[in-house]
Amino acid sequence: MPVYELRTYTLYVGKLAEAVKLYQELAWPALQAGGFDAKLIGYFTSDVGTLNSLVHLWKFDDDADRRAHWGKLFQDDAFMN
Repeated sequence: MPVYELRTYTLYVGKLAEAVKLYQELAWPALQAGGFDAKLIGYFTSDVGTLNSLVHLWKFDDDADRRAHWGKLFQDDAFMN
């Protein structure tokens, strides 16, 4: 059964644009290079509600797949550096 993981990061007021820029310039290329982007459904910012939030949604085959994904990602030098 698929597992969906929704991650929400609440940033300091005024820091959203900087975080999005860092993600676009550093994190996204590293995710792509390692093949980690295949499980990402979407990456979002909010227009209403908490305006200083980054949200991303991931889909995994099961919990073991989810755990393996994060374990490999956090061992990936390109992503962590």
